[in-house]
Amino acid sequence: MLRVASPAALRAGIAREGLYVTIGLALSAVFTVAATRVITEFLPTGVFGQVSLVLATLTLLQGSLLSPILGAQLRFYPEARDDGHVRGLHLTLLRMLAVTALPAIALTIVLAVAWPIPHDRRALSQLVLIGWAWLAAATAIGSIKNLFNAERLQGPLATISVLESIAKPGLAIALVVALGATALPYIGGQATGVSLVALGAAYWWVRSVGRGVRAGNQKKSSQLDTDVLRRRLWKYAFPLVPIAAIQWIIHLGDRYLLGYFHGTEALGIYAAAYSLTSHPFLMLAGAATLLFRPYLFDAASQHLGADMVHQRQRWLAFTIVIGLLGWVALVVLKRPIGSILLAQEYRAGISIFPVVGAGYMTLAIGSAYENWLLALKRTRAVLGCYLVAMVVSVVLALLLIPAFSVNGAAWATLLGLGAYTATCAFVARNVGATASGTRSGDSNQR
Repeated sequence: MLRVASPAALRAGIAREGLYVTIGLALSAVFTVAATRVITEFLPTGVFGQVSLVLATLTLLQGSLLSPILGAQLRFYPEARDDGHVRGLHLTLLRMLAVTALPAIALTIVLAVAWPIPHDRRALSQLVLIGWAWLAAATAIGSIKNLFNAERLQGPLATISVLESIAKPGLAIALVVALGATALPYIGGQATGVSLVALGAAYWWVRSVGRGVRAGNQKKSSQLDTDVLRRRLWKYAFPLVPIAAIQWIIHLGDRYLLGYFHGTEALGIYAAAYSLTSHPFLMLAGAATLLFRPYLFDAASQHLGADMVHQRQRWLAFTIVIGLLGWVALVVLKRPIGSILLAQEYRAGISIFPVVGAGYMTLAIGSAYENWLLALKRTRAVLGCYLVAMVVSVVLALLLIPAFSVNGAAWATLLGLGAYTATCAFVARNVGATASGTRSGDSNQR
């Protein structure tokens, strides 16, 4: 069991882990931004738009059918570790992934056949295989990262994230240079890069941590009812399935509308500017999540409501202060940033930097409230927050994109993410820590 430390030891632990997280995410951001700059030199705006649509579709499949199982893994791991049930938890999760992988495989084939980008039979088979590889790699590395994060091993986790940020775009660019500026080499390179890093990370976990976890589990004698565990996992994971689809609509659905009304060139400009601007704030949200979520979830598992509140307050303070500083810097330096990091034909997207940045700063703040609700196992409440955000985002996208193109898409994003954060904050403040994620409190009532 991870024991609750004294306040001084807790602050020291957070500071030490925060250093690892900051270094890892900063390096990942540098490599990701550099890769964006390089790839915009090799891919025309139209091809970049096609890549954006393909990756958005794969993200939807992975998020809807596979990521909810990983969400259950992350939340239930502390309890399984404390009770000596880690092996049983992972065997149950693997069976659940096998069930959800079947529709993912089938939908990949259907979407490849119906894909509007011209392709021959050989290209079709390659697209399907690459899609499967991408889904498997993304799920594998997500699960391994969950394990390192749950054990508060931020150093190895930061190393894995940096390697992923190098390997994924690096191999994608290499294949584009070698095979041509089309979508298939780029996505295939990403899948290959993530697969290699996932294999290395799995080996690292087994050799450095997994054996110790198994040895500790063998000393514990409590019995595991796998049927009860499976029902609890599905109950937690099921509301996350529509959440993943809703997140996809909020974050990526506007690209389909933009491509439909204004073509893939406008989409390519938007996707490049959007990726470049959102990434620092996603890194901020990721840093806060990696840093504070293990403490929040451990406190919930041990029914420590006051400690949960303290972790949420630290999370919010960290995110708001750094987020505001980053957004002000983005507003002041948007033109030099865009000139350095975007190729000439993409620089029309500089105008949306402040709007997209504000939206994703808001998202980073909202993630603190979302994880509070997840710690309490209130996944239905989280679903409600995302439903509100989706309605706002879709309505505004339909109204603004046809008339205002890239700028309309950016404003729809900002207001949709603002609705998400406001709703999460309202709901979280009305859900007390009395339930604190207790095992008897799996009713998921809200």
